[in-house]
Amino acid sequence: MKNTRLFTFLMLMGLFATSVVVTAAQDWRKLGQKDVDFRVDHDTFGVGRGKGEFRQLKIEVSKAPVHFNRVVVTFGNGRKQELEFRDFIQPGGKTRAIDLEGNERFIKQVDFWYETESLGRKKSKVTLYGRR
Repeated sequence: MKNTRLFTFLMLMGLFATSVVVTAAQDWRKLGQKDVDFRVDHDTFGVGRGKGEFRQLKIEVSKAPVHFNRVVVTFGNGRKQELEFRDFIQPGGKTRAIDLEGNERFIKQVDFWYETESLGRKKSKVTLYGRR
């Protein structure tokens, strides 16, 4: 009887933990993606008010490393927030979840100033995610 209860308890805990992980992974929404060149550059991700309000952002890099010089979020009300994170991201790497300030966090756009670090002049791919 004790073994059955223990087994049932462990199964329920496993199902709960799996659902929490799946839910956490699903609440990140892809806001945009850009192929970036092998030089110093500036790109703008237009997000727009129609996509909703976000409390956190995350940036992923693939194909070639990217050195971020500056990242600025412009909100729908005109307010701006400069993001702070480690500035060099390897392919397959990503930033931590970056908290957005304030109460009205409808993102109009996100501006990136960066340069890729590719010896083979390979383009990199930068993907922006938002969490509500």
